Amino acid sequence: MKQIYLGAAMIMAVGVSQAQNTDRLVLIEGLSSNTCGPCASFNSQYSPVLSNNNANDGNTAGVAVVKYQMDWPSPGTDPSFNDDGDARRGFYGTTGIPDWFIDGEFNDGSQSIIDTRSQVPAEIMIDAAYSISGSDITVDVEFTALEDLGAGNRLFIALCNSSYSYTGGTNGESSFKHIFRKMLPSGAGVFLSPIDSGDVITHSETYTFNVASGTPAQGSYDLWNSNIEVVVWVQKTTGSKPVYNAAVATEGALSIEEGDSDDFALVVFPNPTTSNADLLFDANGKDNVVITVTDATGKLVQTENLSGVNGRQRHNLNTEALSNGLYFVSVKQGNQVAITKLLVQK
Repeated sequence: MKQIYLGAAMIMAVGVSQAQNTDRLVLIEGLSSNTCGPCASFNSQYSPVLSNNNANDGNTAGVAVVKYQMDWPSPGTDPSFNDDGDARRGFYGTTGIPDWFIDGEFNDGSQSIIDTRSQVPAEIMIDAAYSISGSDITVDVEFTALEDLGAGNRLFIALCNSSYSYTGGTNGESSFKHIFRKMLPSGAGVFLSPIDSGDVITHSETYTFNVASGTPAQGSYDLWNSNIEVVVWVQKTTGSKPVYNAAVATEGALSIEEGDSDDFALVVFPNPTTSNADLLFDANGKDNVVITVTDATGKLVQTENLSGVNGRQRHNLNTEALSNGLYFVSVKQGNQVAITKLLVQK
């Protein structure tokens, strides 16, 4: 396993190749303002969509949402406007609001688009957690690349207020949710060196925040209150600017820690496969690992036992004897089990 240190990021290559199916958390980015009349109407109509998808609600979130407030149209006095939010406006080249992007692509943000996008296999697995000590917030991120992503990618860590009330705008809005306040460490995000399939990248940022005693001054990064949300994503910064995957950070520690995990995170690839597939999972070393393959009827067609395995594992699964069709791969260790689908197509 190679280790490459690039600033605060550490890349650990575990030799995984080719893309596979892993869950995607759709990222919705909106640009708005409390001095924009059409924004008020759109936000009112769109709010139920976000609520129905448990926006930014920890592990139950169906979408991740970040809303950037602008300082236009006139009088342009929205107090949540700041340079980091304006950097995202410039990133997308927005010249009119309201404006909405799903996974980096401009669209109307409809439920059908969300549903379609959520079914697209993600290019990375991503996990994020944050902790607060006094006025310091530390965000830890780990993601595994499931295909070659090359150069030109960045990690974005957005600190948001989950909600606040404000009646000083000119468009009648008084309730605001998922409002962006600060990108860590800056609006440009975190530069990532070229990413190969199987690279496991960890990054940590600590930021000292301030909760405003009243209304935050326009241009500041002050929080409205202590109701904090942290949204994390990895995105290509060139071309069509795709978002590979997103995560809503949970308070506490990362759920998967290299070399000593009490949780499985199972990925099978390539998927579909022909004669071989690789399994990527985390083992705790306490018990034997049992790998089973069952067909669509529930019949056991293959089983393996591994002993003395600990930490992140890459295990080859020979599928030459399997006929074309859908299978379920299970990895079990002690009382823990993870199951995923595998499609064999020869």
